[in-house]
Amino acid sequence: IQEEFSAGAILLSWVAAANLLATAIFLVPAGKVGDMYGRKRVLALGLGLFTLATVGAGAAPSMALFLSFRALQGVGGAFMLTSGMAILSSVFPPGERGKALGINVAAVYTGASAGPFLGGWLVHQLGWRGIFLANAAVGVFALLLIFRFIRAEWVETQNRRIDVRGGFIYGCALVCLMLGTSRLPSWNGTLLALTGAVFLVLFVRRMRAAEDPLFDVRLFEANRVFAFSSLAALVNYAATFSVAFLL
Repeated sequence: IQEEFSAGAILLSWVAAANLLATAIFLVPAGKVGDMYGRKRVLALGLGLFTLATVGAGAAPSMALFLSFRALQGVGGAFMLTSGMAILSSVFPPGERGKALGINVAAVYTGASAGPFLGGWLVHQLGWRGIFLANAAVGVFALLLIFRFIRAEWVETQNRRIDVRGGFIYGCALVCLMLGTSRLPSWNGTLLALTGAVFLVLFVRRMRAAEDPLFDVRLFEANRVFAFSSLAALVNYAATFSVAFLL
């Protein structure tokens, strides 16, 4: 990708960051949309968008278009992540739920472990675009499985209101934080990071005051297991992605 598009290290870091940032921005609203309109529907929508964006990324003629499709992959991924886990939680009773979620996590990390080997082989055989074409084929197959085997639909609430302003504040916070930290220690990077922190504080305050928030931030206060598990995941993924990028 670097050779074909003449991209520098900062731009190359956005190959992963564009996807992750879009996923993070849409993850919270996607969960709300799934509760309102049906989790199966949102899962299929997310997988369809991810598959189309994957085809686009594999055929992109420029770095700008490539990163745009990577971001669209992230949006689709957000809808898949929230609805997939929610469907598992809905289908299995409490006594079996831990086992089901454990199998799901094991499958994710099996794929993540096999990814570098399979990805390297695909690049060697087909070039970097082959990775995206292979992913698109898997996406189509997964869509067929959804429509064949998931018969039920799950709608948790009939409330058709989404806090668009809260979602916008949340998105601005993440964009500013990501852009700012990627440009540190320059003055504009510091300014962007601080702006993101301010937006994040505004988001938390809005969620605490809202009757029907996008995300119940009080969970971090009321459920210490949830709070410390989230902190552990943050440290784990920060370390994992840092090492992967350096390598």
